[in-house]
Amino acid sequence: MARILALETSRRRGSIALFDGPRALQEVWLDEKETTARNLTPTLQSLFSQSGWQPRDVDLIAVGVGPGSFTGVRIGVMTAKTLAYAAGANIVGCDTMAVIAAQSPADVKEVTVVLDAGRGDVYSATYRREAEELQIRRPLEIIPLVTWRTTREKNETLIGPGLHGIDPPPEANVLPAELWEPNAATVAKLAFGRWKAGATDDVWSLTPCYGRLSAAEEKRKRLPPATLPGPTASS
Repeated sequence: MARILALETSRRRGSIALFDGPRALQEVWLDEKETTARNLTPTLQSLFSQSGWQPRDVDLIAVGVGPGSFTGVRIGVMTAKTLAYAAGANIVGCDTMAVIAAQSPADVKEVTVVLDAGRGDVYSATYRREAEELQIRRPLEIIPLVTWRTTREKNETLIGPGLHGIDPPPEANVLPAELWEPNAATVAKLAFGRWKAGATDDVWSLTPCYGRLSAAEEKRKRLPPATLPGPTASS
């Protein structure tokens, strides 16, 4: 059976879990009053100490790759890659939207995940359960919130932290808020399924999924291309 360390840091309130195969051993939520950079390593050290594990004992490291907080995703993925390399463990990256979708009840056949993308936009993706597996029906989109609210399908089932503070369409089926936040336990379960099927990621090429460019990068893309000065009369 695989010993699994799972990290989910795409949100301000991240989490860490230890699993022995499909069996959960420990899960802790990071202190949202502290930054991920300050909080992650001490919490990992504490979990390993409590469990009696050493990093070299881990067989599989699972990590949420985003989209989400640029800083949180980057720290989580880099920590997972460093630990996987040092321990010689396998690594599996899990899309945060799929993680949230997997937290919907098993009898929900189709669910749309909503995540705040900032700048008045939301990330949206729709998943369908087929033979107990989640399949993408509508891939990740970045949509202005106003547009998103007016283009929903009737009786659509919604989940995700992007629903905080907004009024969903009146016909929507909104799942309970305790299911909205991605957690490391779900990351561990999804990664274990992929690992059993022989699907792992490469520790060198696994990268965060930010979903969009940073604000500075988007601003730079809108600028006209720089032009070089032409020759002067004296040249």
